[in-house]
Amino acid sequence: MSDLETALAERLRMAWVRWARTQPTSKPSWLVPWSELDEQSRSADVALAREALAVVAARLPTREEIRATINAHAEYSSWAAFVEHVTEALLRDLRERLGVSQ
Repeated sequence: MSDLETALAERLRMAWVRWARTQPTSKPSWLVPWSELDEQSRSADVALAREALAVVAARLPTREEIRATINAHAEYSSWAAFVEHVTEALLRDLRERLGVSQ
């Protein structure tokens, strides 16, 4: 299990516990924070995190799309302006692919 998977699993658990607190019939096990989960429950959360990462990875721009974005903005006079513009373009594209707002 990678650091990224663990971090995402922990965040997913935090979101789950927040949601569970809003439910009128929450089970006690729903309210257990990540730090108190047993290994089997942590493994289940990590499996969910891996699936979430796979969904995100499937929506990332391809190498060719990144190169096309860079080539489309190669006319900038300074490297900093170029990097800033390309970064914004790639982030905008990623937000659209993931369906999230800024």
